[in-house]
Amino acid sequence: MGKSIYSEDKIPPASILESIWNANTVQTRQLWPIAFEEIWYDKHHWWSFQRPQYMILEFVLEGELLVEYDKKNEIISPGKIFILCRPEKVLFQTGKTGSFHKIAIVLQGNLLDTLTSSFSLENSCISLSAPDVIEQNMRAIGRELDQKEPSGIHRINGMCVELLSRLSEESAQNNAWPKVLNEAIRKLNTKPDTRFSLNDLAIEVNSSVSTLLRCFRKYCGVSPQAYRRQQRLQLAQHLLKNTTLSIKEIADRTGYSNQSYFSNDFKHGFGCSPAAWRQAQNDK
Repeated sequence: MGKSIYSEDKIPPASILESIWNANTVQTRQLWPIAFEEIWYDKHHWWSFQRPQYMILEFVLEGELLVEYDKKNEIISPGKIFILCRPEKVLFQTGKTGSFHKIAIVLQGNLLDTLTSSFSLENSCISLSAPDVIEQNMRAIGRELDQKEPSGIHRINGMCVELLSRLSEESAQNNAWPKVLNEAIRKLNTKPDTRFSLNDLAIEVNSSVSTLLRCFRKYCGVSPQAYRRQQRLQLAQHLLKNTTLSIKEIADRTGYSNQSYFSNDFKHGFGCSPAAWRQAQNDK
């Protein structure tokens, strides 16, 4: 339990874990993670930033965050990461459930502007094609900070550059896709518990069904329905790994009509039941 070092908290978090290492070397002045944080909130909450002099990577594992910045509005749901890099002002609010679980890394250093420009990382929300990989990268940085080993300073520098490079690749992929596809994916990711028809989705993004099908198959390699299933199962993995929700509750939150259908779909996708997968993660 503690208070975030970078947010203007109005309500204390339900729980917070921080990894901080104030190692004072040339390398840390060039590029350094001020902190890795894992935060749980169980109440409606908001906080804001005014011209922060650092970069913050906000990765939602459960729930959702609403963000207002540069006259834009975004919803950060599981599988998405928000890159905050020295905006004039940004406002965060919890979503409709009033709760969320996230991890975040705060970066600063003399090289940050150069890397931000080189990797074309602006204030933006990225839908991740490999959220588990990004989560693992972020958690690995947190573990290195906990170790506080001088020999790990160069390793942490390299891990931060690698993380930014991966995010640059993810951002480029998002930007290369047609607008109608990005909008459809945003709709699907924002409401993982909502069932939809292909026709309804096409209407919501102002597209025809044939155009939507063509875009998904060309850029994602699957139909919208198959993409939806993949996202639901990825979200289910996040919830199984990072929460104590029951299998039935996870089935509900990922939009399955019943627990049996969810369990069968999960086993088909990952080769074991949700309960067995969760146990395997706990045993690691």
